[in-house]
Amino acid sequence: MNRAQLGKRLKALRKGRGWTQEYMAQKTGLASDTIRRLEYGHFSPTLHTFLKIAEGLGISAGKLLNEKFDEADEMAEYIRDLPELERGVAIVILRSLHDHAKGEV
Repeated sequence: MNRAQLGKRLKALRKGRGWTQEYMAQKTGLASDTIRRLEYGHFSPTLHTFLKIAEGLGISAGKLLNEKFDEADEMAEYIRDLPELERGVAIVILRSLHDHAKGEV
């Protein structure tokens, strides 16, 4: 992944969460100008900066690099991290939503 691709990925992840560059800066502990410059592909982040971004986004560094990782993958991780009872409730809700969307209700 080159600088431009990483920048697009960061922007997509940020926008997918409904975050501004300023909010992402707060979540990552970086300057908003750093976020802006990274998104435009002006430079490559250091390993330290890259790890801060992944942590701020709540995803692993590997997933930050994986272009195929999307919100559905993120939601699956959230569900896996829930206690057993809450995980079961989330699964029932999602299945009902899926069935309703498919007209199977």
